[in-house]
Amino acid sequence: MSEPTRADGEAPIVQAALAGLCAFALVGVIDFALMSWREPVWSAGALSALLALVQALGMVSVLGLVVGAAAWVVLTPSFAVTRPARWLAPRRAAPSADAEGSLEALRHEATGWVLGAAIAAAAPLLAVWRFAPRTHAFSNPALVAPFLVLVVGASLLCALAVLFIAQRAVARVAARLLPSGRVGPLPLPLVVLAALVALGAVVAWALASRANLAVYRLGPYALLGVGVVLTAVGVVVRRPRFGPRTSGVLVVAALAALLFAAFGWSASSVSVRIVPLGGGVSRVLVSALRHRLDFDGDGYSALFGGGDCDDFDAKIGPGAYDIPGDGIDQNCDGHDATAGDPADDGRIVRAPLVPPHRYNVVLIFVDTLRPDHLGAYGYDRPTSPNIDRFMASATRFAKAWSQAPNTPRSLPAVFTGRYPSRIAWEKRFANFADVTPSDQLLFQIFHAAGWRTAVVSENFYFDLVPNLHAGVEDWDNAGAAKLRESMDASPAPDITRRTLARLHDLAATGEPFAMMVHYFAPHARYVPHTETASFGTRPIDLYDGEIAFVDHYLAPVFAALDAPALRDDTIVVFFADHGEAFGEHGLNVHGRTVFEEEVRVPLAIRVPGVAPSVVERHAALIDILPTLAEWTGLSAPRAQGRSLVPLMIGRGPWPPRLIFMESLPYPMHPFWMDGAVDRAGYKLIRDQTQNITLAFDLNRDPHEQHDLIGQGPVPEALAEGFLQIAIQSMAGAIKRISVARGYDVTQYTLQCFGGAGGQHACGVADALGMQRVYV
Repeated sequence: MSEPTRADGEAPIVQAALAGLCAFALVGVIDFALMSWREPVWSAGALSALLALVQALGMVSVLGLVVGAAAWVVLTPSFAVTRPARWLAPRRAAPSADAEGSLEALRHEATGWVLGAAIAAAAPLLAVWRFAPRTHAFSNPALVAPFLVLVVGASLLCALAVLFIAQRAVARVAARLLPSGRVGPLPLPLVVLAALVALGAVVAWALASRANLAVYRLGPYALLGVGVVLTAVGVVVRRPRFGPRTSGVLVVAALAALLFAAFGWSASSVSVRIVPLGGGVSRVLVSALRHRLDFDGDGYSALFGGGDCDDFDAKIGPGAYDIPGDGIDQNCDGHDATAGDPADDGRIVRAPLVPPHRYNVVLIFVDTLRPDHLGAYGYDRPTSPNIDRFMASATRFAKAWSQAPNTPRSLPAVFTGRYPSRIAWEKRFANFADVTPSDQLLFQIFHAAGWRTAVVSENFYFDLVPNLHAGVEDWDNAGAAKLRESMDASPAPDITRRTLARLHDLAATGEPFAMMVHYFAPHARYVPHTETASFGTRPIDLYDGEIAFVDHYLAPVFAALDAPALRDDTIVVFFADHGEAFGEHGLNVHGRTVFEEEVRVPLAIRVPGVAPSVVERHAALIDILPTLAEWTGLSAPRAQGRSLVPLMIGRGPWPPRLIFMESLPYPMHPFWMDGAVDRAGYKLIRDQTQNITLAFDLNRDPHEQHDLIGQGPVPEALAEGFLQIAIQSMAGAIKRISVARGYDVTQYTLQCFGGAGGQHACGVADALGMQRVYV
């Protein structure tokens, strides 16, 4: 590629950088337009929105300068080797024999480079595919990135060797098969390149059809790809061409906008609240810049709206616990906290309202089931006739929440009756953290009191958490597939067969028993089934089909529980561990947020002699253990949930409370979000990673599309929620403090408890029994 002279404008690398600036400025405008379409960007006023646009353009434009300069460095030598200007040019009418021979050789050589590069690229791709899943077992998220860098670096060295070997081999084969270096009128390198692009598109489509990629929010990276492609085109054709004065103005404007984004972020409420949540490329850049410019390592930066009011003290930042009354604003919310009641306020000491009885207990646990996709909750599709009939015979809770959006955090909360941040985990920050023997689990309590205990399941997760089996005499997890294979498994028929056999055996003993049955569907991936009607081919249609499939195989289980030998002496609890997202807030599947689509769950409890009813009061999954304890006369003193017996029988005290839900960080999703719902239906969400608080009125806005904060005075009912969420988030704060001080937090367990005078304390106990307490 010939080099432009000074007469063409600035130096080539400057022109390349400006091509990147222009390309990414266009990407920034598209990004902001998409964000304006998805989010109420203009609701805060035109000036605020324009300031956000300037900040977004400043970040992406400076990124474009870097990408453009890098493109010049990479493309210039590569074009010097392949010289596309020659082999892409139309054939001249009468080229000389030497010239034509040289052109043919060049085409063969270029074909070798193009196909050789594609072959060499397989090395790093295979390395990532092979070794990236191993990071799921890392308990320390900080090791994931260095490990992958090492893997990719080693694979790139292999790829470099493969490149030169493949290039020579391909060039020789091409010279023998196509001496002219053409396929019809087209040069061979261009045909090969087009074929590789087409093959890549087919492979990408095949992978996308097998995986719900929306969970990864690939849109921003697609826009980044557009910017890189436009930059490469600009570098190749040497456009745009600006003079020195214009070049200087563009660079200074981009840098000024970047500085404004770094230091003037708070001038726009749109920037603070909407860009990190609804932006595309701008959101990715904000997260990356905040992470890289976090000087004290507490997870928050003082720049780009990170909110850290002292970025040189890890004890102070938006994620810290604000010690009440010490005169220091540790969490950077603008004022020192006052003492408040701990999140453990769900427990109420009162006399039992019902006489205890040694009931059998059967828990039917359906994974990933949204209540608003069941007929009992008003869904118009016939997905759940058998579940609906059961709920019509039970106490159905119209508004119930899971305490976490994923099974590894939600089910242990059910078993312990405690919030996820209050469980004493082993390897707390692993993807599949196990509980510790010190936790009091549901089946431990029943087994110690003389109940027979059993679980029927078929899922890889239960093989990874042996401590969760405590108190279970027979946990039948036969047939469980590995993580990847389990996504396509449909074990419902086998689960039903084994459940019926186990119910028969347990009932025959004449002793009280406690049993849980787990159905994995409708967990993704959604598999079509011939046993039940099809609702369509979209993901949400296939999801409904999975619900109908499970409902079909639940019919025999419900029939067995309706037999006189069991119905008159058995409590049946039907619940899901979490919901499923379908793009309501930009994500699919689950495990990422505490929005309603991921944490709202069905809950129904049938107790012999209790009339069926629908309860509108709020309930939580951590209420299951204390409810069963009261009906059976057992004790669950460590449970933070509240017995639902008063709501089931229609009498007894029911003071107001807050229900919490938590998306705690783990290696596959290193983001942190908390939520709380109060008795009036107001919901607060605290995105700890982005330092953003959202508020919604679920009565008027059940899909959480209209944030109340920034749109006028926030109802006073939410004030208590702010305090409680800050307390509930203490687990994450202690983690960050511990990491900053060099503690190995993976070996610690967290303990939080209430103290005298409403004080709240948390401690981290290590393997040596030492205690570090933060009040």
